Amino acid sequence: MILDTDRDLMLHRLKQPDGDVELAEALERLRKNFYQLWKPLKEYQDDPPMLEEWEEAPRHSPERARALLLDEGLKVLDIAMYG
Repeated sequence: MILDTDRDLMLHRLKQPDGDVELAEALERLRKNFYQLWKPLKEYQDDPPMLEEWEEAPRHSPERARALLLDEGLKVLDIAMYG
């Protein structure tokens, strides 16, 4: 389970990726191997305020599904970067 502090760290790194080679490499591996988890991470990276909209969306909506996939992607990204 990803801790809130780990989740916050990963979200922060996604918002400010400039020069973060470790993050770029992990995201590239994720894109190649787990595209369905990479896509919400990339969408978040492009538009961070969307996360609040996704999390507040009704259950079973596409936005809520993206929020859940984002959380799963953050877990995999955390493992890819920190083991």
